[in-house]
Amino acid sequence: NRDVHLLKTGLVNNIVIFTHFIVLFLVSMVMSFYFCPIVAAVLTGTYFIFMRVFAIRARIAANKDVEKKRVNQPGTAFVYNSDDEIFKDPSFLIQEAFYNMNTVIIYGLEDYFCTLIEKAIDYSNKGQKRKTLINSMLWGFSQSAQFFINSFAYWFGSFLIRRGTIQ
Repeated sequence: NRDVHLLKTGLVNNIVIFTHFIVLFLVSMVMSFYFCPIVAAVLTGTYFIFMRVFAIRARIAANKDVEKKRVNQPGTAFVYNSDDEIFKDPSFLIQEAFYNMNTVIIYGLEDYFCTLIEKAIDYSNKGQKRKTLINSMLWGFSQSAQFFINSFAYWFGSFLIRRGTIQ
């Protein structure tokens, strides 16, 4: 869910988003359809279409001021102007921690690719676009590999059930 956070906060430029979507879609489709077409279609379609649409909508909404009503003072509003202000709010941190706990366990290596992308974000020099594209391709490939592992595990489990090894 780190990519969703990057999208929500607007830290990812359009080149990274576009390349990541394309690589994620193509690689996961090619790798997964060989083993289990139905599950691959459902996983890839759901993730690529629905989750990305919601993430982009969240990013567009984040461009406006994010307001949060204070509990102690119901008549006032607090506006987050930057990520630093958001991460100083303890309730936001707790919510994000629980929300991302499973993601951290599953996608342990994804943080490396996110760090690469964060270093290549929004370079004004056109020579850095190649680095940005390569990093986002690696990021998309890492998530595609996770789809491949999930669909392969499902296929292999159903194969063992059909053979009678697992009941």
